[in-house]
Amino acid sequence: DNTEGRARSSRMLRTALGPAIARFLDDPAIVEVMLNPDGRIWVDRLSEGLADTGEMLAPAAGERIVRLVAHHV
Repeated sequence: DNTEGRARSSRMLRTALGPAIARFLDDPAIVEVMLNPDGRIWVDRLSEGLADTGEMLAPAAGERIVRLVAHHV
């Protein structure tokens, strides 16, 4: 069933993103989550603009997320 496949893909992506990024995705005020080359995670809120979250992501984790998203798009 395609619905189950999508649900499984969604769970895999959320696991790969980790709790910090998933938290940002759950915030309706955030319109974009960005990963800079230095590993810093930034968010863009319509009401406040860009903000450094103070969170960091290892390069290998960032690459894993990109590959997972590319595979499921």
